[in-house]
Amino acid sequence: MAKTPALMSYFGGKNRFESYISPVVPKDYKVYLEPFAGSFGVYFFLDMPNNAKVIFNDINKDQTNLVACSKDFITFHAYLKAQLEDSTSILYCKETEEDAIKKHYRELYYSLKNSNFRNEDFDIPDMKRASIYAFLLTSAFSSCSYTAAGFSGFKLKTFLNKLQNVELQKKLAKINSFETLDFEESIKKYDSSDTFMYIDAPYYSLDNAGNDTAKRASWYGTKDEFGQDQHIKLLKLLPTLKSRWALSYYTFPILEELLPKDKFFWLEKEFFRSSASFSDNKEIKGNELLILNYDPKHIISNTPISEKLIDEIEETNEGAFIASEGNWTWLNLEKIRLLKDEAIKNKDFEKAAEFRFRERELISEFEEKEFMKVEPVKVEPVKVEPVKVEPVKDKEDIDDFWNS
Repeated sequence: MAKTPALMSYFGGKNRFESYISPVVPKDYKVYLEPFAGSFGVYFFLDMPNNAKVIFNDINKDQTNLVACSKDFITFHAYLKAQLEDSTSILYCKETEEDAIKKHYRELYYSLKNSNFRNEDFDIPDMKRASIYAFLLTSAFSSCSYTAAGFSGFKLKTFLNKLQNVELQKKLAKINSFETLDFEESIKKYDSSDTFMYIDAPYYSLDNAGNDTAKRASWYGTKDEFGQDQHIKLLKLLPTLKSRWALSYYTFPILEELLPKDKFFWLEKEFFRSSASFSDNKEIKGNELLILNYDPKHIISNTPISEKLIDEIEETNEGAFIASEGNWTWLNLEKIRLLKDEAIKNKDFEKAAEFRFRERELISEFEEKEFMKVEPVKVEPVKVEPVKVEPVKDKEDIDDFWNS
């Protein structure tokens, strides 16, 4: 199956964590919910069970409206394209020079940013509003909410092209419901033993003095501040649920008190912080944390992977299940080999070649990392006596040599 791209970039999106999240997501749920859906990035890369009901929920009504309009991808693509070509449309630009186009859209961005656009009421779906919001979202720096970010460039045509991606269209078509409920209302509405929830709330944030701050919430474009009280409400709600859930977070002081490691499964992964420039903490590396209310070993054990591989990826840290980068490399490698063998069995040699190529890539990546861990061999310098060269005494001899 071809890889499905995310519909859009979005601050805090988990598009790049596929190899970390996918292997531990259950395969047998009947309802899939993201109460903080955002870009819906995890949904787009997951292989969903057949006939699972898919719920998109985000309190940011514009975000929900954009994805709802995108589900009708043929109509929305034609509408958005027409908006860029219609001289009466707000998204039309008559300029032809690159700098002039950029200046035009920069001015439009800040004009909309400073207008009452965000507070205007509308009904979902609204394609005109979705077109304008798509422009704002794709133009915002680092995929943040336009309400908190500056202009980075005109990138709406990239979004337009994504609407024509066949794999993306298939995933959009399977979304059953678009809602704008508060997270607590959404979670309680769909809580059931047949439900799986992927939960990616605006991250808990502390300032330099260790005080709670809702600064990060504004980067997501949330309607209200998502501060400490909201986080505690969420963390107290989760242990009461019948649903299986996976919570994306990062470590902060009270987290382990509310979701202790001896009762929940903690998976951690080091990553490069693309958003470091927004934070007072300029570290380029961080730790992504995934907390589960079910044992991920059961998910891995029920997939066609050898027991030896399961032993290799399993490490215990005070009762917590830890997945390291190297271990996930081998997990992915084993899955690719199984897919390659299946393709050969089905005589799909084009797919088999594709999987073989990726297999070689992963092996090379792993070997390179292992090579970098090897201590360099210490070589004693060899003492070489300088070669004595007799000076040339006659300049004419040099001229004769080059002219010969």
